Amino acid sequence: MWSQIEDSLTAAWERISGAAPGIKHAETVHVVVVLGDPDDEHLTVRSAGYFGVGGIPGAIQLMMWPTDTSLEKIGHGAAHELHHNVRYLNVVWNPVAVTVGNTSSPRAWPKRSCGSRPVSRPWGRGRRR
Repeated sequence: MWSQIEDSLTAAWERISGAAPGIKHAETVHVVVVLGDPDDEHLTVRSAGYFGVGGIPGAIQLMMWPTDTSLEKIGHGAAHELHHNVRYLNVVWNPVAVTVGNTSSPRAWPKRSCGSRPVSRPWGRGRRR
């Protein structure tokens, strides 16, 4: 699992830095993986066993309950959160203008940067278990 996360973050960073040389970023990104509650329906059903938080530059927290799906997708989750991590250092924050749509770009990022099967929203159409 750790090598998958590291490989995904490396691939995502190479893509980000190649597309935007000189982009601001945290010098070090600390990644924490927390074992979630298997009885938490939001985690295990709605989020397909994994989700993350990457909005604080330099920190990514991934929460998961190990299943075939979550173990396969956790690297994509890390790449998604890295996108948030870098993005929030490079945009002017205006809380009045924030919308739910602000997550669409990071959602597409793992597929482009990791080169694997599409990352589906576990809570949307096409959900696989």
